[in-house]
Amino acid sequence: MPLFYDTHAHLTRPEFEVDLPEVIARAASAGITRIITVGTDLTSSVRAIKLAEEYPRAFPPEEVLLLREQEPRLKENGEVSVRQRFVPIQTRIRFAFTAYAKAMRAAFTLGCSRTDWQDFKKLFTIRDRITHPRKQEELSILDEELDSIKRALDFVSENYSAVHEAIQREMWLRKGMPEPLFKEWMSWQTEACKAAHAGHLEIEWAALCERLHTEVDDYFGQAKSNGKG
Repeated sequence: MPLFYDTHAHLTRPEFEVDLPEVIARAASAGITRIITVGTDLTSSVRAIKLAEEYPRAFPPEEVLLLREQEPRLKENGEVSVRQRFVPIQTRIRFAFTAYAKAMRAAFTLGCSRTDWQDFKKLFTIRDRITHPRKQEELSILDEELDSIKRALDFVSENYSAVHEAIQREMWLRKGMPEPLFKEWMSWQTEACKAAHAGHLEIEWAALCERLHTEVDDYFGQAKSNGKG
């Protein structure tokens, strides 16, 4: 995967306040290793400096090479180059989950001791068999294999939700949100997902955001009145 620099971004704009960590994580997963965010006035310029302090380079050079599926190579003439390196997809996926969290200064480890991890690995065996069959019967997928595939997909979905929660917890608790309020926020996001599936996300999301802002204002208002702020 090639690496890119985004030389002109406006990450200090209000629309990025809610999901900025996810925006940066998506950029990193797409190969964007540097983002230059530009201020348009004194306030946004100060905020841009703070963002640079909050999001230092997350990956050392060797991990950047892994993200690119490359490895260094020393030529006979003493020059250093890089070459493509094959990494098994199961290993890459384990690293991808860890890297996704690490980019946001959160910690997460994919749960590979569970039986559904074995289902996940079996998924690729099934894929390879039906993609490159040696005989006709290898194109068939058994009922128990379909069950295994379903468990594997559930495994990915559950772990994605878990790493997403780990990132949000790190972000919000670092900004001072209390744990009980964070749990409420995550439950509201679950409600928003249900609203999206029901086809009325916009109305539900506006109501959920209003509830969140009210809870946050109430909490910090009480903390300030009690001398904690």
